[in-house]
Amino acid sequence: MNMFEKTYKEFDRITPSEKAVSRAVQSALDAYDLTDDRLVCKFSRRKIIAGLLAACLVLVFAATLVFTLHSGYAIRPYAQDDYSFVINANANQVESLGESSGSTIAVYSGILSGGWAMYPNLERYEDFSPNFFQSYAFTNFSIEGKGIESVTFKSNAEGTYFALSPAGYFIYSDENIAEQEIKEAKKEYSGISLANSQYTADELSEYSDGLSFGNIYCDTFTYTNTKKCDVINLSNKLEFVIESNHSNKEISEKLDLLWLCEQEITELKSSHTFEGGEMSEDEERLYSELDRITQEIRQLILEDSTVDVTVKFTDGSVQTKYLQMGLTESENGELWLRVSEE
Repeated sequence: MNMFEKTYKEFDRITPSEKAVSRAVQSALDAYDLTDDRLVCKFSRRKIIAGLLAACLVLVFAATLVFTLHSGYAIRPYAQDDYSFVINANANQVESLGESSGSTIAVYSGILSGGWAMYPNLERYEDFSPNFFQSYAFTNFSIEGKGIESVTFKSNAEGTYFALSPAGYFIYSDENIAEQEIKEAKKEYSGISLANSQYTADELSEYSDGLSFGNIYCDTFTYTNTKKCDVINLSNKLEFVIESNHSNKEISEKLDLLWLCEQEITELKSSHTFEGGEMSEDEERLYSELDRITQEIRQLILEDSTVDVTVKFTDGSVQTKYLQMGLTESENGELWLRVSEE
């Protein structure tokens, strides 16, 4: 029996009460706020931990946080040159995070939103702690410029890549219409490859559970501007994924600590019924530790993370912008993903 098999088995024995599940779902629904027809997720720490997360721990501790962003920033003022481009994104609370520079194009938030997305279907019986993932959704993101023929994205660091939704995260509910939309949209994407993951693109697509909206995984891809638009809108089509790896000794040790915390949480929850949204002091302590370790893992994965954005123009010229992916700490100690030009 491997060191984690007992915890795996205990997962299957935990069944949240119907009342707890109903309360968790209602808490999540209550957290949504519609502003200018754009979706803003406002999950508080207590709601996401004490409600939805705790009640659904038996499923998978994995989620993708999507934030619609406001107060638009562009890397630079729009250039008048016919053959240049800018990257536009709306940034939420950039200035309050001390990131008022025009080189910062986006900040996305994540609170305990990582998880063991490969555990349920692929890593379940392996003799090592599961790998940790986090997916950040680009809900408001575009490339702008005249004469753009194509845009190529390339993520350069190990454990960093993209998840694509060619037709967008939210498409028609009718399956036949949705399938046709996706089929048509895929024609604009080419040069798709994945080298930065320890898994193949097929494995991620088939075995990951709750990792991302998109299921096309790649660290390199090209979008062809077939419609010859001056604004290439990639909103709700692109996610940035980070993935841990036991080949990094420091990360591996933190993954083991993270999973041991989860074992303790699982044992606590198997001994009592979750009621009323209140947690014991031990649970509070363990969730705090869980939060701290996941932050440290994210920091290590993103230490040298960069993304190249290369635009080819109709006159044959090429221009590249280099983006640095990092983390910024907010006033309450949470870490936000920061995207800025080098």
